[in-house]
Amino acid sequence: MQREIGGNIPLSEESLCIEPTDREIFGCSKFKYNLYTFSARSALNVFLDEIYTGRKKVLLPIFTCSTCIKPFIDHGFQIDYYRINTDFSVNEESLANKLENISYEGILYIHSYFGFDTLKSIKPLLKELRKKESLVIIDDYTQSWLNDKKEIEADYYLASIRKWLPTPDGGVLSSDTNKLNSERIRPYCKKQVDEYITASLLKNRFLSGDESIDKSQFYPLFKHTIEFFEEDCAYALSPVSKAIYDTADYKTVITKRIQNAEYLCNHINNKYIQKIFTSIPKGVVPFYYPIYVKNGKRAEFQKYLIQKNIFCTIHWTPSSYIEGMEEAETIFPEILSLVCDQRYDLDDMENFVAIINHFQQ
Repeated sequence: MQREIGGNIPLSEESLCIEPTDREIFGCSKFKYNLYTFSARSALNVFLDEIYTGRKKVLLPIFTCSTCIKPFIDHGFQIDYYRINTDFSVNEESLANKLENISYEGILYIHSYFGFDTLKSIKPLLKELRKKESLVIIDDYTQSWLNDKKEIEADYYLASIRKWLPTPDGGVLSSDTNKLNSERIRPYCKKQVDEYITASLLKNRFLSGDESIDKSQFYPLFKHTIEFFEEDCAYALSPVSKAIYDTADYKTVITKRIQNAEYLCNHINNKYIQKIFTSIPKGVVPFYYPIYVKNGKRAEFQKYLIQKNIFCTIHWTPSSYIEGMEEAETIFPEILSLVCDQRYDLDDMENFVAIINHFQQ
């Protein structure tokens, strides 16, 4: 069997026979109201088109992806960025100054990075900000979706849940205080779902040793399915994905992610690798285990891993919308997200760590 670490999580053929239910999805059930969509971007567009009525100002964390930024640009928002420290905590001074600049009006957009409680230092401030009616707080909980509790109290919550499980699509807008409805959501994007299914079944055959299948037959398909998420229109969550969310073995997903991240955390020992988180706190379900690759070695290290059939993601490359910020010289060039998801067990992590520790030794 062809063994690799990373890449798209393919859905199984068996999952196509499952019927979806009407119940709330596991990681979203901690919220009172949920509106499920095709993607987080769809959910954000629904919010900006149909729900939000305040001033068109937004404060975004400097460390974010372009898909979080572009909807605000498309909706004519005045955008500013607050700084993030190298441990992914919010730079409190930067945030306070930026809030003053916008007179506490508009939207404050926050992240909890990689599942860890990176918002701890600003929780008292956020509690006070909730009292300001002119400021709406959105918590992007994509990376803490399966944590056992909410990291903060916000006005709205947003997540791209498709990145955790073998699903073609999946986004959600959540709230504890406001009912969520939309009159503009289109039926699910069947073409995107069909392509993802085709790519998944081909990859499964490849991984099971079918020599008639080559990576070139499914990788371009997976890549093309991502392009659908660039569309501005909002689609509904597909029945295929809803069924997978409804029946996933979340206990195994959570247990394996924690165990795998803990193994990486405890056993990586390489002079070019700087650990960002030195433990996995209780209640944290890691999205990835992020590291810094020092001394300008990230590109070389990533290439080395690919040669070993290990594919690790960069979260994120600097957006073209961001220029001249310190993070572009520190976080962005060195960050690498190590895979620790439920497909892998401790034997995989042992091999992974041996490869990491051998780099340039």
